[in-house]
Amino acid sequence: MLIRLIGFILAATGAALSFGAYKAFSLGQVETITAILIPSVQLSAGLGVFFLRNPARYFAFMVCCFYAMLGVLSLRGVASPIDFVPFVPLIEYIPSLVLNLDHEMISIVCFFVLPVLAALFLTSPKIAQGFDFELKGLYSWHAPILVMIASGFITSSALINLSRIDQFIHPESRVLFGFSLSASQNQILLGVEFMTPILIGFGLTFAQKWAWSSALLMAGSYWFPFIQKGLGAADFSDFSFLFFGTSWAIVVLTLLIHLRFFFQHDAWVERREAKGRDLVPGHAEWASTVSGASIPFPGAPPPASTMHQEKKKKHFSIVPILFVLAAVGGMLFYLNTQRSFLEKLTSLVSKKSDGITETPVERKSKPNSGLKSAPKFSRGSIQETPASPEASPELLRLEGVSVDAQGSYAIINDQVIQVGGEIDGFLVETIEPHRVLLSKDGEKKWLSR
Repeated sequence: MLIRLIGFILAATGAALSFGAYKAFSLGQVETITAILIPSVQLSAGLGVFFLRNPARYFAFMVCCFYAMLGVLSLRGVASPIDFVPFVPLIEYIPSLVLNLDHEMISIVCFFVLPVLAALFLTSPKIAQGFDFELKGLYSWHAPILVMIASGFITSSALINLSRIDQFIHPESRVLFGFSLSASQNQILLGVEFMTPILIGFGLTFAQKWAWSSALLMAGSYWFPFIQKGLGAADFSDFSFLFFGTSWAIVVLTLLIHLRFFFQHDAWVERREAKGRDLVPGHAEWASTVSGASIPFPGAPPPASTMHQEKKKKHFSIVPILFVLAAVGGMLFYLNTQRSFLEKLTSLVSKKSDGITETPVERKSKPNSGLKSAPKFSRGSIQETPASPEASPELLRLEGVSVDAQGSYAIINDQVIQVGGEIDGFLVETIEPHRVLLSKDGEKKWLSR
């Protein structure tokens, strides 16, 4: 019953995000391919989990890894969820009571705690048996759990770092290994670079040798530039480098530890089966039934149903325990840090003014690592942002707009704001699908995407 409830929640949230992706796409506000891909995958995985389809459990685990990784990067200001999860168009449908809750705690729960708990739940051997009877309630996956986590990291890193739509729509020429590539050739290469890590991630779960080799090459390609130029103090103070560098090192170590899983797969399976039988008491004395009589058959494996009834107390491996400790440690670290997942809370108040002059402002492209901070959402009281003495429209960046019958919202410099709100001393007077009217000291200008 619980697994079906989780499947329903995954499917429902996936459907809601798919609707948000549709609205964002229709308004031209989609920043990454991930913002379209993740909702559809989550919806499919949720339906599959609800109907106990084993492939869906793997997809759901990958989605959980993605959310957990995005949550960690967001907490440190390396990436912003609004670029990868299309929930901004859904703000108008969220009750004010929810928006007025503690946004920091809601964010860490939604983007870290819940994904980690869901991943742990899907990893439970008892739950796994409901999806795949061959696991016999003794194993979580057909691959080692560390390989599954490595697969989730590789897939998620591509979804976060390589999915910017701008680079696909407006590709530039490029030099690769001494060869000059045109913009169209680079566009094709960018697509290959995005899809390859995802294929490698899933290939690892199926013990593919090519995926093992390719993952090592990807780790080497990440570390090579740092080794070539030499590591400095600035590198070790960069959280992005520490996170991805350490993660790739762990991936390499995992692949080397589980070398037999990839290159001696049959032997690895037999060894795991032998360990599994050792967990069941009297496995060599189970009987086989011949003509209705029970005759001992030494060495025969027990029937799966009897194994499930007679096995010893559930065996906990150290990996899930470390997983839980990591989740608790992450929460404690977050609660004690001065950084917040949602650093800025904007004010939404209605005001009116007249007269318009238009000065389009070119929008600056954002790096692959995402925004420096994520917005808070509120329909409550005003919290003004101190204005910089040299603040000007050129320093403001319009990142997204949501306009419909329920209301209009804009994202400017990582802040969600409504008509009447202020940012850096500028009053937001009008919000249109692709531009926002700002005013300050009687002067009015348009801020365009």
